Amino acid sequence: MGEPMTAEARLRRLRRDQRRVQRDRMARDLAGPLWRQVRGVVPAVFVLAGPLSVRRLIAPREAIIDALRPHGIFALDTAMRLSVGGGCLAGGDVHAYAPADAVEALAEAGLVEPVEDPDRVLVRPWPGAPRLFAVAAAQAPPHRTLADGTRLVTRAHLVRELIGAVGLRFDLLAPLLELEG
Repeated sequence: MGEPMTAEARLRRLRRDQRRVQRDRMARDLAGPLWRQVRGVVPAVFVLAGPLSVRRLIAPREAIIDALRPHGIFALDTAMRLSVGGGCLAGGDVHAYAPADAVEALAEAGLVEPVEDPDRVLVRPWPGAPRLFAVAAAQAPPHRTLADGTRLVTRAHLVRELIGAVGLRFDLLAPLLELEG
């Protein structure tokens, strides 16, 4: 065991912690109603919505999105990118609710690898090949359709998925809440 802390060390730690609480409180106050909206969200975990298929992309991301457009409902970072023009995850993965036969059709067309990728980590901190995360949900999630026919999960569902994936990260959710709110 270490030596007991001195009064001076305890005071430094207390002041450091008070500054952190003050900084966090100020960020919440500046966020205002957006923070209250996000705070009340119950997360949804995308990968637990049904059987998950993870395949490495062979074709460009846009080709996968185009091929899945008639069959899939885009989720997570893909839905955010299609909705507001930018995402919050850096992996370049495609996330969608899609039936298993649609994923197999992508593999047969040579757009994704024919075998499952063993790397099933949704948000990975290391670099790697872009992947398709396709959940074959028994029931379609709440979704909306864009003018070009692309189906995305609703804004509320997307916020729940993002919180389920990355935690309560207001800095990542703010663009979605501000642009669509």
